[in-house]
Amino acid sequence: MNRPGFQRYACLASILVFFGTNGSRAAASEKIAGSPSPAPASQIANNSKVTILSPQARARRETAYTLMKKQWAFDVELWGTSASDIYGGFGIHYGLGKGFEVGVNLLHLGAGVFNLSTKWNFLDLPQFALGLRFSPMFAHGDWVWIARSSTLVSGLNIWLFPVSLQLSAPILPWLQFDLSTDYVDSLVLGDVDEDSLLLDGTIALRQLAFQPVIRWHLLQRTSFYFQAKLPVITRIPGAISTEAPLVEGVLLGGEAAGRSSIPLKDTYVLTCGARSMIREDIFLDFSVNVGALAKKIYGNPISPRLQLEMRF
Repeated sequence: MNRPGFQRYACLASILVFFGTNGSRAAASEKIAGSPSPAPASQIANNSKVTILSPQARARRETAYTLMKKQWAFDVELWGTSASDIYGGFGIHYGLGKGFEVGVNLLHLGAGVFNLSTKWNFLDLPQFALGLRFSPMFAHGDWVWIARSSTLVSGLNIWLFPVSLQLSAPILPWLQFDLSTDYVDSLVLGDVDEDSLLLDGTIALRQLAFQPVIRWHLLQRTSFYFQAKLPVITRIPGAISTEAPLVEGVLLGGEAAGRSSIPLKDTYVLTCGARSMIREDIFLDFSVNVGALAKKIYGNPISPRLQLEMRF
């Protein structure tokens, strides 16, 4: 055997093995050093994919849910059918934490109508949630633009006190049931034009109503819903005149003049619509309202409703 030749090859092999082993160790060390450390749970939660059912994105209207702590919401709405959003609104809402939320409709404020929105999601479980909403409203007739006739109401003041108990129950991952039990009471002071929305059972009223809602979450970014507003009791409050001795029980207001209650066929509203998440912080809600109340407000029993909301 040629021993010097063998020694040369053995020496070369030893050098290759040495550098190859050290290179593998260095690469492994670089890989370990370059790999990111595990993210904290809060960061993982923030980076998780947001869907239409995420706490920061789920619907608040006619549900028990509220904004998260320190979360803002701005919404622009057209063609509403309730006293708090009639004709439209520009709302600002803020989550105070622990399920509390406050808001105000600036569009109504600029038209002589002040309505403050407060809501408390006092129970939030995976199976169901409960919320309580109180949205007092004050309207001064000389400034209000929602009078039907050309003659504005004069010297009229209206206080509304709506209270709602709201239940939300995600029955299945793709199906949710909501139920609102709404009661509103009102106090009217002053003189009013007969042909006015203020006292024909649209705004100033005493009413007990149930609003069941079914939501289908068929897509990650869109849910469809069907809603019914079913007033079981609707009464027009007595108007207290400021031009004569105070007498309660004087009924004013167009179609409802001369009677203290309004039947369900004149107050119900059926709504079908869809709510979509355009981005993680922008939502579009489009629906169609059908019923006698829509006809009273807009002159047509079928009316659209549009809401654009931004949260941050």
